[in-house]
Amino acid sequence: MFESVVCQKFSQYLKVGGDASALVRILEKIEGHLRERGLRFMGGDSLTRADCYLLPSLQHIRVAGKV
Repeated sequence: MFESVVCQKFSQYLKVGGDASALVRILEKIEGHLRERGLRFMGGDSLTRADCYLLPSLQHIRVAGKV
């Protein structure tokens, strides 16, 4: 459930844009979810569909943030 909500909000943010603080809040929620549960990926220790949607976008943000 958490995964689908976060993916939905993250995807929506990427489509319409927004302020950087909204993006930071979403990323903090993702990181908090992973840390609290000791997970490598959104749904456990193996890739899920949510990860397959999030990982490319996170990579784009990481690369764009270096510019």
